Amino acid sequence: MQQLSYPLSVLARAVAYRNLSSASLHVGLSQPQLSRLIAKLEKELGMELLDRQVKRKSAWTPQAMKLAELFQENQRRLEHSVRALQSNQRVRQVHIGTLEGLADTAITYSKKLFDEAALELVFVDVFDRNELESKFLAGDLDLILNTRVPSQAKPRYLHVCGYQSLDVIEKSKAFTLYSTFEFNLRTKPKRLANEKTLVSNSLYVRKQWLEKFGGSGTVPSELVAKASKGFGEVMLIGGDWLDSHIWQVLSEKVI
Repeated sequence: MQQLSYPLSVLARAVAYRNLSSASLHVGLSQPQLSRLIAKLEKELGMELLDRQVKRKSAWTPQAMKLAELFQENQRRLEHSVRALQSNQRVRQVHIGTLEGLADTAITYSKKLFDEAALELVFVDVFDRNELESKFLAGDLDLILNTRVPSQAKPRYLHVCGYQSLDVIEKSKAFTLYSTFEFNLRTKPKRLANEKTLVSNSLYVRKQWLEKFGGSGTVPSELVAKASKGFGEVMLIGGDWLDSHIWQVLSEKVI
């Protein structure tokens, strides 16, 4: 696994082109040179990066595309850290992503960052769970508030900031309400039959519907400091690239 930075950087540029021959015109290597570099990389990593069974011209494998994506993501994180070092000052802004049911907690953390971490700019965006986790894993969010870890790998920065339950509200059986995540999780592939169903990624919309028109749905409770039956963990999770001073400020109790 030694000295892979250069060949990986070449691969990251090459996969933007359909095949080996077209890539060689844009990465500063002849086709034989590029072919040898990819072959060495395949041998080093033990994975196939070129599908050589394709007629006429070799094509990139899904593994090659994913490897290039991972390399580019790590490059972005490295560049972000280097820029912070070059400026010789602490990070002045962060991007927080949250589930809507945890928006109040995100606001509390944002105020804490302004007051105690000397930040000048904080972005707070609300997402459904799938988009929240996808954006965090892609490196687009510095911090997220979620009820689960979005990957199998344990995050470097993780703090349990409270506990929350999912309360079933049943004012009538006239309508069934789902979040987008709940709908995709609980009803696929089965089709709903003879049931009036409202699906919205907005917790506010679902709460207003229940209040005005009735129905049944699941609504997250307020965050509490101590766990009890039926309550699950709510986690503040930071990206590996997060400034350690920011995390030190945030890992202190806020509720």
